[in-house]
Amino acid sequence: MVPLWFYIMGAGFTFPCVQVLALSSHGAQAGTAASLLGAATFLMAGLVSPVAGWLGITSSTPMGAVQAACILVAIAGLWLVVRPRTVPSIH
Repeated sequence: MVPLWFYIMGAGFTFPCVQVLALSSHGAQAGTAASLLGAATFLMAGLVSPVAGWLGITSSTPMGAVQAACILVAIAGLWLVVRPRTVPSIH
């Protein structure tokens, strides 16, 4: 339970920052962009969550493996798609 708590805590810290990065260049369409971001989040969660069940339900290892894979995909998406160095400062 302790590693899961840290994972969820990290997600809670990063979600607002990721949303700011995603919406930084869409100020005029902020409402539409925010709704698409939320819908995409729930869509991906719905598509990925059954994978842990398919990998097995006798231990927590499949859930950890799916979470680790999602973290790696998110990091790759951040650096390959968003490119944080290209995001303008919001000061």
